[in-house]
Amino acid sequence: MSFEDYRRMYDGIHGMQGQAASGPNPLNGFQAKMDLWVEAGYRPGQTILDYGCGAGLALNWISDPSTYLGVDMSPNALRLVQESFPAARVQTLAYPGTLNVGEFDFVAASSVFTHTPHEFVPACLRDIHRALRGVGIIDVIFGEDDPNNGFVRQFSPTTWKESLDAADLKGEYLEQVAWAGDDTTYTHDYFRVSRVRRIGVVGQT
Repeated sequence: MSFEDYRRMYDGIHGMQGQAASGPNPLNGFQAKMDLWVEAGYRPGQTILDYGCGAGLALNWISDPSTYLGVDMSPNALRLVQESFPAARVQTLAYPGTLNVGEFDFVAASSVFTHTPHEFVPACLRDIHRALRGVGIIDVIFGEDDPNNGFVRQFSPTTWKESLDAADLKGEYLEQVAWAGDDTTYTHDYFRVSRVRRIGVVGQT
């Protein structure tokens, strides 16, 4: 599957969700995700990049939208953000690895890599590496890909560590949380991430 094919499929899902995805009472325990953001190091007032922001549910808990940038590959998702949170900044992610994001105090990728085809993971992690000034939070699912659900991606611990290492990111395990889906329950493992600065490599920071 090409990235453009994947992007169109994902965009279509947000198009079908409509306004329901960005209401004032987010479903599926999003408050628990925000608690994990705080555990990982997020503090009010910090600049935040919401990588793969979807409908921008995190903005229900962010007191100052001017500190926030939400990026997503789905124009329909970004439209939902702007309709519900006009003061928030959003940006289209045309292709992972090409985003000029600058530096942020906190970067969150919530339920992003659980849906990202494996071949695009390295480029997405490079985006996060470029964005990070402080710390961030990423969750993944460990196990085997579900042949009955092509929209859920899983990793082996070894593959995930190799992916972080290749992007010069350090991952510190935080917590395991079970999220109930439509047909099954998936166990997400959350990691606090920070940049690794390699010494002795010209041009590498």
